[in-house]
This record gives sequence, C-alpha cells and structure tokens, in this order.
Amino acid sequence: MAILLTQRQKINAIDMKPLLWKLRRTHWQLTDSELLMIETEYRRFLILCQKYPDAKLSPTRNMDKIWHEHILDTKNYFTDCESIFGKYLHHRPYFGPYSGDTVWNEMDTNHDLLYELYLAEFGEKPKEDCEIFIEIGMKRSYCSEDCDKTCYQG
Repeated sequence: MAILLTQRQKINAIDMKPLLWKLRRTHWQLTDSELLMIETEYRRFLILCQKYPDAKLSPTRNMDKIWHEHILDTKNYFTDCESIFGKYLHHRPYFGPYSGDTVWNEMDTNHDLLYELYLAEFGEKPKEDCEIFIEIGMKRSYCSEDCDKTCYQG
C-alpha cells in the first residue's frame, strides 16, 4: 500500500545536508544555528511557492543563497520540483546594475508579498538575512557578493 505524502511533507523530506555543506564551504563563517535557520527559511519559501503558485515571490538573501545551491544539484532539484510543484520551479535572476526602475519596483512588490504571505502562514516575519549575505548600500532584493543578480521565483 503506497503512502501519499502531502506537499509540505515532501518539502520537509528534501535532504538539505549536501546543500548546507556546500553553503558552508563557500561561507565558512556561518554558524550551525545560522545554517539551520537558512534551511528552515528555504523550506518555508518552498511551502509558500507551492501554496501560492500564481504569486511572484522575491526570496530573502538567506532563502536565495540555498536556493542557488539546490538548483545546482540539477537532478535532485528537478525531481524535487516535479514531486512538489508538478513542474520545474524556475529561478529568474536579474542583473541589478543593468535593471531599470520597473524591475526594481517589481522586485520590491514581490518581496513585500513574500513578507505578507510568510507572516500569514507562519505567524512571524522572515528571519533577518545573515550579515555575510548583505551588501551595504544595495537595494534589498539584490543578491549577495558574487552573483550580481536579483532573483525571484517566476
């Protein structure tokens, strides 16, 4: 007899250990508690993407960093997406310095929507981005150090 898992159970079943290991190799300053928080934030992002499939959500930097690692694990990412969403969940990066105001405004709107849905779903705001991911003076949806992109699910 096959046991059917809910979408949330499927999200919680994703093996994040290899992704967190890769993230720590790149950002060795992250503590165990920060890695656990990043994992939780990313799972919550996936839950929101699954629950609100028509919403365009801009992830926090914490969410985005591990999402990049997940995407690079192409076979598992594809399998996870098919299982959870029934399709591939695309990542849509934009190059910050070359993006016009329209893109930045859309990113702000998508980021605000993420905060609104996150608060409604989980009863709290997303956690503050890890300091290592923040670029001082950049707009909030701008990714950290090496990628020079803004990102949102779309």
